[in-house]
Amino acid sequence: MVKYEGLFFDKDTESLILSLDTERHEVGIDVLHCTFKYLPSKEEIFDDIVGNYYFIEIVGYGYDKDNSGFCVRLPEELLRYYINRDKEEVLPHITSSLSLNGESENTRNLVFSYFDEPVRVRCRFGYYIKDDNGKTYVSYDKFSMI
Repeated sequence: MVKYEGLFFDKDTESLILSLDTERHEVGIDVLHCTFKYLPSKEEIFDDIVGNYYFIEIVGYGYDKDNSGFCVRLPEELLRYYINRDKEEVLPHITSSLSLNGESENTRNLVFSYFDEPVRVRCRFGYYIKDDNGKTYVSYDKFSMI
């Protein structure tokens, strides 16, 4: 099952992003990412871009008592794939840490302070998979929903 799809970072880029998290909370995020869709339907699986590399810009940082994270600017070519919303549009973002009471979905509510200069980083579109045995991993391969 695809738990979510989005942009993922290599370890060096994760380290760079985390170095910008000045108000880091106790709980780190296992796999830093920018979610494009949580629990995507069959029609929302984007095999046409899975595995592709992109550059995004980290443009701002926000935190509160429970969350910290970054606001990002996506390249034009990815905007139509970004469907992370429920009742309203959600700014593309990366959750970087949580308090013991924090929920990653609440990063969308942070007030972001924008950087003087954006930080450009490389990422890759993929799927965060949870298999039948409960194992989780990131995949950059096409996914078949039966």
